[in-house]
Amino acid sequence: MCVCEWKERLLDRYKFENEILFLKKLKAPKRKEKGFISHSPFLNCLTLLFACSVCILYLSIKMLLRFCGYIDVFFSHFIALVLFASCSTTIATTTAITTLSSSISSCTFPLTLNDTEVYNLSSAPNATDVTSCAEACCSIESCQVYQWCLPGFNCGPANSCWIGSLSGSTQPCSGWVSAARPRSPPTGPLTINLSTIPSISSIPNMPPITSPLGHILSIDSGGFRLDNIPFLDISGEMHFSRVPRSGWAKNLRRLRAAGLTTVASYVLWIHHEEVQGEYNFTGQRDLRAFVIEAAKAGLYVSLRIGPYGHAECRGGGLPDWISQIPGISLRTEQPLFMSFAQNWYNAIATQLVGLFFVDGGPILSIQLDNETGDAPYL
Repeated sequence: MCVCEWKERLLDRYKFENEILFLKKLKAPKRKEKGFISHSPFLNCLTLLFACSVCILYLSIKMLLRFCGYIDVFFSHFIALVLFASCSTTIATTTAITTLSSSISSCTFPLTLNDTEVYNLSSAPNATDVTSCAEACCSIESCQVYQWCLPGFNCGPANSCWIGSLSGSTQPCSGWVSAARPRSPPTGPLTINLSTIPSISSIPNMPPITSPLGHILSIDSGGFRLDNIPFLDISGEMHFSRVPRSGWAKNLRRLRAAGLTTVASYVLWIHHEEVQGEYNFTGQRDLRAFVIEAAKAGLYVSLRIGPYGHAECRGGGLPDWISQIPGISLRTEQPLFMSFAQNWYNAIATQLVGLFFVDGGPILSIQLDNETGDAPYL
């Protein structure tokens, strides 16, 4: 088994554990439609009590009317017969519906999802009733849920069977008799077959970088390597100019405690040069202080320096004044725009002197611009 397959096995195990939690939390939604028949045991009891109360009330009225001579014997027996038939039908129907889901013998579906429609299921045309519908799901290891549409409801084709996984969404819908089960947990040991790992090749014009501390950072077709050991760079976002400076250290330590190796952040031009030619790298806009604080927390740094950043920021992070310059063409190779971008990069470089990996600092990478496919511009 190769590394990717081993990761898939771990992911399967994780998904299985989360499906167990999902099945425990998932509840059939409340019915919105009117009617006496329900798939909830509590509502079934209320239905029976209501039906019996109606029977007793009407039988009492019948006896009173007969005693007073306002109704003949034949008609009183007719009313009693109708009420008895209604009560019997209600009792039989509710009992049948609540027992349909429990009549499966070959496997167990612990979660009842009656009156709930599950999307993205496949039709099982050979199923002829609820039991055979459940059996069809039982015969497929990956099948987690079955649902059967009762006649007389708007749930779909009457007496139709649908089976599949719980990956789809759900919504309330009367007439579905359905139940679900968790997937079978992964079995067997997790192994790695090193003979199937693809060969690693170098990337042209990307020589290794050696820091003053003796650490070597390189990149090849397999990813980053740190001191010639594969290095999985796990990065998370924290935009320093949007976070009060007093919260930097705490939040950076949280990122490291969560297992991240790198913090990534935009350096938004609009936050640092609101007025043309006046740069502000103080307070919570202090780029250099943020990078140093990240290093103290044991994190590497990846910076996204624009000039355009997007970042759900006004103008994509470009300062307001730049769009007012006559004749300028933003995010192009135009010399006028490039001259302003060069000034912005120079201001950033001044803040980051000595903080790159090659200098012994924590900065591993820099992203130029963002969300553009214009290669000549980059």
